[in-house]
Amino acid sequence: MAKETKQTEMTQVELDDFRRASEYYIRKESSNIKQLHYEKNAEALIVEFSSGSIYRYTNVSAEKFAEMKKADSVTKYLREAVFNDPNCPTEAIRGVVDGVGY
Repeated sequence: MAKETKQTEMTQVELDDFRRASEYYIRKESSNIKQLHYEKNAEALIVEFSSGSIYRYTNVSAEKFAEMKKADSVTKYLREAVFNDPNCPTEAIRGVVDGVGY
């Protein structure tokens, strides 16, 4: 059964606030992922893909985030441990992001 994705509106200000409050991480080996932002208190991960799509995943533990940083492939780890995990709800972020309206 496919995981459901909720649509969420997020303004540029809200996204900037999340970015400032989060731990930023990306390893340049990923051609699919532009940026990752993790907010420990909210257990939330925002993934900005190279395509411009932005998704927020919740219920992402600090342990999962730490494991991801050690993984040989960030993309593969995220696919297996977060993207396909039904316990990590997905929200497609919509709104104005980096000056581009979606």
